[in-house]
Amino acid sequence: MKKEFPKGLKVYLALVITGGLVVLFLTFPYFRLVFAWDYLIFAIISYLAYILLVKLPKLNVYLSVASHVNFAALFLFGPFSVWIPAITGALPESLPLKKPYVYLFNGAQLAISYGAAALIYYRTGGSALSISFAVPLKTILPAILSGMVYSVVNVGLTAGAISFDQGSLKKVFWNILKWEFPNMLIAVPFALFLAYIFTQLGYLGLAILFLPLLASRYIFQAYVGIQETYTETIRALMATVDKKFGQQGRNQKVYEYALQVSQALGLPPEEAETLGYASYLRHIGLVGIEDSLLELTLSRPIWSSSPIVVNALLAGSQILERTETLKKAAPFIRLHHERWDGTGPWGLKGDQIPLGARIISACEFLEELEFQGESREGILKSLREKGGKHFDPRVIESLIAILEREKENEKTA
Repeated sequence: MKKEFPKGLKVYLALVITGGLVVLFLTFPYFRLVFAWDYLIFAIISYLAYILLVKLPKLNVYLSVASHVNFAALFLFGPFSVWIPAITGALPESLPLKKPYVYLFNGAQLAISYGAAALIYYRTGGSALSISFAVPLKTILPAILSGMVYSVVNVGLTAGAISFDQGSLKKVFWNILKWEFPNMLIAVPFALFLAYIFTQLGYLGLAILFLPLLASRYIFQAYVGIQETYTETIRALMATVDKKFGQQGRNQKVYEYALQVSQALGLPPEEAETLGYASYLRHIGLVGIEDSLLELTLSRPIWSSSPIVVNALLAGSQILERTETLKKAAPFIRLHHERWDGTGPWGLKGDQIPLGARIISACEFLEELEFQGESREGILKSLREKGGKHFDPRVIESLIAILEREKENEKTA
């Protein structure tokens, strides 16, 4: 079924497109024919920068130097260079042109954003560097102000469109701005430097700057590709575990509790991430067990220490030890049935048990109680009874705090 745009969104898109066309029209008086070739070169570089952007998978954001190039053109050639991002920046997200309104909105959005930035730059004392052939100190503050204005306007226009689908304009605005604003703090000074190099060395200067950037991009893209392969491998393992046991919701719950406890205990993000994956894959060693034995095993409390489970913990840790990126999680899987008082399979106790294993053990116990249908009061009682005996008291305190916070949120919801 064809998606119907809300009437308000149609009006909003029309207003932005009209505004963009007006901004472009107002830049015509600033056009200097002598720089037409330079406009074309910068337009090509800008387009290449847009299509060579790098995606950061975990953050779902993109990195590129397109804004650096566009601001350098603005500082060099004046407001007319707003046409460069308006035309080239819209193309990568819009081709093939099956939806012209997408192209028009993207171009108009960039025209308005860079137009506002140009207005601030020149109204606050900035000058066209292609005329002055130097970077006067007085252009630094106008350049920074123009970058700030660009961020606010560009994010505002984007958030306005997104909010029709996701709601909460304020929330969408701040979520985007926290990534856009730091980017401008880097882009504007680099753009000034790029503009200055161009006034001194011309296209040779651009080549000197951009060839290392392209090489760096290639290396970084290769690194991102490795990270994506790593993530996809973990997801495949998680899917294998879910398919074997049919317990996706339960694994996810243990995973979420483990991450929350990790955060409460102040673990670094990378350690917390590794621990989260280990909590989800904690029984991957059971995958190779025959279904009849597996059914018998899963019918018992999951934190039991039957020989089948103990051997599965060892097998699971050996699987992860063969993976460079997950081998740090192997001890968490092997030892997460150890008990604080030393009555676990390997007899480790207290701080002898890795913290990650202690966290997974308690989170798994909590999820098992929830799965059995225990009341919240009963769960809290069991956690308090087990703290200091079977489980790390600090981890239990964190879980109790999480449950009590959930209870308070339910009351206020």
